[in-house]
Amino acid sequence: HLVLQALRQGLPMIITFIADDLGCSTADKAFLLGAFYPGYTAAMLPGGLAVRQVGAKRLMGLGLAGTAALLAAMPLAAGRVAAGAAASPRALWQLWLVMCGMGVLSAPLMPASTVLQREWMPAWLGTERVWAMKIPMLAMKIGRTATNLAIPLLATRFGWRAAIGAVYAAATAAAAVAWQAGVSETVAGCSRLSAAERKLLVDPAAPDEPKKPALPIIRFAELADVPNLVALINAAYASSEGELWEEGDDFKRTAPPEIEGLIASRQLYVACPPDQ
Repeated sequence: HLVLQALRQGLPMIITFIADDLGCSTADKAFLLGAFYPGYTAAMLPGGLAVRQVGAKRLMGLGLAGTAALLAAMPLAAGRVAAGAAASPRALWQLWLVMCGMGVLSAPLMPASTVLQREWMPAWLGTERVWAMKIPMLAMKIGRTATNLAIPLLATRFGWRAAIGAVYAAATAAAAVAWQAGVSETVAGCSRLSAAERKLLVDPAAPDEPKKPALPIIRFAELADVPNLVALINAAYASSEGELWEEGDDFKRTAPPEIEGLIASRQLYVACPPDQ
């Protein structure tokens, strides 16, 4: 997530330097800026299907390695132009295809990472699972921030060809090697886990699975005439005798700030003892 999000953030920035180097017009820059997402969009569904055939770990490793190769190829695709000359259409198309290929290789990231998260963060971990699933989101923010700082400095200091074709390509290749060497696709195949950790992740009976409350479920419509409904529901949420459940996801606790919106959209169920 960190490396590929940095790629997505970095390409538009580096195009500014490419445009100055190749003498690109505004239309040329717009052409290059649109290169990543056609490949990314077209490969989303095939990328998801490929996870089943290739495996999540291998697919993500191939995506990183392929991206490193395409980053190294960008300076070659751009070629050279004489000072003051207009950008070559051939060079622009070659760059477009390289960046479109990066989009294709990035597309399987989300379905592959979802498969890995399901394996390593099973539902019975409860709130810890919610916390752990935020880690990839944090990595995306770090990658984005690091790119915003590094790309302008590297490209100004060494030129965009060295910044992308050498530094960034080498970093992505190193990430691919680290990924393949350090990641286990399954809990059962990881030798670094203790017996207790493996049992927690593999055996669904280790912690108790969440259960629906053994309380009557009252549809919102039945509570429509209750005075101070919002205050009542907030009190029920805070008490140990009542829980709130969002429609369509029996095990998702609804946070108090969202309650009024759920009431307005009639998507709220309330579980509480009959005398309440």
